[in-house]
Amino acid sequence: MLSGYQAPQPYTGAGQTGQWSVYVPPNPSGDDMGLAILLHGDGDNSATDYTNDIAWQRFAWNAQLILLSVGSPDTACWWTPRKHDRVDYLLSLLDTEVFPHARIDLDRVHMAGFSGGAFWASGAPFYRDLPFHGGIVGVCGGDVPRENTDTDWCVTDENQDDPALPQQETWRTISANHPLMYIRTADDPWSGNMDAAVALWKDLGGTAEQLVTGPGGHCELDGDRWLRGGLARVDRKVQTSPR
Repeated sequence: MLSGYQAPQPYTGAGQTGQWSVYVPPNPSGDDMGLAILLHGDGDNSATDYTNDIAWQRFAWNAQLILLSVGSPDTACWWTPRKHDRVDYLLSLLDTEVFPHARIDLDRVHMAGFSGGAFWASGAPFYRDLPFHGGIVGVCGGDVPRENTDTDWCVTDENQDDPALPQQETWRTISANHPLMYIRTADDPWSGNMDAAVALWKDLGGTAEQLVTGPGGHCELDGDRWLRGGLARVDRKVQTSPR
């Protein structure tokens, strides 16, 4: 079984290679725990940002959430290229290294991304049929689902992206199973992308919330603090626990 902190290690799956690390808090009750899949912003895919941090570990213990830090495979950007194929990588990692080795409540599996990680997390439930439910938390990032291409927009022009996917009837169920929580500053240049995703969720009948923390540009806020706050807002066990 997984336990404690495990340092970053490589994983190859679905024809892609990246890194992952994990922190499993003590679990005195023996109940199934939740899982927070933590996704970095553009530029660093080493999977070291969260799991070995004392503030994150304290949060995981209190919330009874396993922390899984996943580095984007093959490049340092989550949201581009081959964004749909990256879901196959994540599912392969979960099926091989996580789900068989930990007791996890599949209704409490959340994807929490910072910047580019948030862009990708917002689309992931629409790209593949996920075997779990839980919130999508985005800090200074988020977008509507987009097509899958080999164009690396991080290199070409990060202000562009692949075309938006047309809506499908199955999206109503997806939005219902994955409540959305965004946190951003007022002057983030990608505010329009986040606004569009929130509008999509609401149009589909899902739950979506967006918090504007105050003035500032892209990611000019305490990303770790707000990621933890967003997770607390979407996790039903944290919401219902006595204070």
